[in-house]
Amino acid sequence: MDEQRYGYYEDDMEIDLIDMMFYLLKRWRGLAIAIVLGLLLGLGIYAVKDHQQKALQADGLVASESADKEEAFDESAYDISDDVEVNMELAYQYRQLYRKQLEYNQKSVIMQLDPNAVYAGELKYYLTAGYDTGLVSVLYQSILSDTDLLKELQAASGLDCDVPYIKELIDSGVSKENDSDINNLVSDITDSVASVTKNAFISYNVVSTSRESCEKMIQVLREKVQELDVQCQETYPGYSAVEVADAVRKVTDNSYLNLQKTNIDQLNTYLTNVQKLENALSDTEKEYYCKKYLAREYKAQDEEEPSSTTATLEIEPVSKVKWILIGLFLCICIWGIYESCKYLFDGSVKTTNEAQRLTHLPVLGCYQNLSSEKNGLDRLLNCLRTKAGRKGDSLSYMKAVVTSMEESASVLSVESGLSETRKIMDELVSMCQILQSSDYVCENETALMTAKKVGSEILVVSTGKTKRVDLERELEVCRLQGVKIIGLIIVENL
Repeated sequence: MDEQRYGYYEDDMEIDLIDMMFYLLKRWRGLAIAIVLGLLLGLGIYAVKDHQQKALQADGLVASESADKEEAFDESAYDISDDVEVNMELAYQYRQLYRKQLEYNQKSVIMQLDPNAVYAGELKYYLTAGYDTGLVSVLYQSILSDTDLLKELQAASGLDCDVPYIKELIDSGVSKENDSDINNLVSDITDSVASVTKNAFISYNVVSTSRESCEKMIQVLREKVQELDVQCQETYPGYSAVEVADAVRKVTDNSYLNLQKTNIDQLNTYLTNVQKLENALSDTEKEYYCKKYLAREYKAQDEEEPSSTTATLEIEPVSKVKWILIGLFLCICIWGIYESCKYLFDGSVKTTNEAQRLTHLPVLGCYQNLSSEKNGLDRLLNCLRTKAGRKGDSLSYMKAVVTSMEESASVLSVESGLSETRKIMDELVSMCQILQSSDYVCENETALMTAKKVGSEILVVSTGKTKRVDLERELEVCRLQGVKIIGLIIVENL
């Protein structure tokens, strides 16, 4: 505060979020236009996407129809002997066997094992259930056919293979103790004797590429046996099962090496036979062979592709709601960004607090200018804005404040060009005899001379209309010319 009782400081601009929110709400007409444009944009995008999908479906339909209309293979155009026909059929069968053997060699875990470093695990149980032992032993062996168990074993093994190939890594066995004296109903000792199993050893064997994998697979089998053990205890009297062995060891087993060699030799044999039979065909016979036999594979592949494409198109239809929402979101975002930038880059004084922070002068009164031309929605927004802030002051209140001050006379400075604001302030001047109406002293010489003659000035700031630069210029001129500014009167344009 200097000797003229006002100060000017270049403070950073602060954003009033409440004022900004009501500013955006007042632009509801632009929001309505953005919503309409969003609907149109969404419908337009939907129409384009839907047209593309229908065109794709039409192309697929045309392709399938053209494939159906292809000329059928005419066998009568070729003179093929019966012996050559038999060789062609044989070559095709060998080709199928070769493909199956190749697939097995690529996916089988046995083909990936190192015969010198095979980890074998064994889980063994002693089983007794009286005369039901044989039946229970069959139940124990049948768990290896459970598909869910095979999936659990595959997950526990950590091997990259399909579930059916896990069967090659597991096995079960049973050794029985029989009672040959039961059901011996014949007197002749040479007659056949009925044997009944009373005790049995059930063993499960697994192989894998590591000790950890083996142990996890054995644990899966143990948990499955425990579930079966609970069921058997409730069903069979005198039943009991005891685990007698659990071991994992590293072994060298040449049988796996022999099996790998056998599968590789089998693959080479199929390939040799295919090449031998196909190379013996003449050019015309090869053409016949390709169209009649090899075309079966191509036809199967062509039938799979359209079906998958059709399924994809049926599963993922174009959603009208989705694209309408996307269009609405984009247009509303663009509207919000535009209006926010317009608010932020607007150089006018927007709120009473901003004017006070900019000038560091006391606010003598705050008059709220409510336009009578606004419709119901704008009036509702004005009502909400008034409730969110402070209630405006009346002209009579501002007259009392100015009259009670020690100044004998003051100039009420209104920025030129603000006719509506000047009309309101003229009413205040007519009510208060010590006030004189004038323009900003920085705008013309007459206003400057009047202010210097009177000695004091009251600045009128109209929110949304008075520019910050004009207000700053007015403060600077008053400081240089020695004009004392005693306060502010704010006109809030709602």
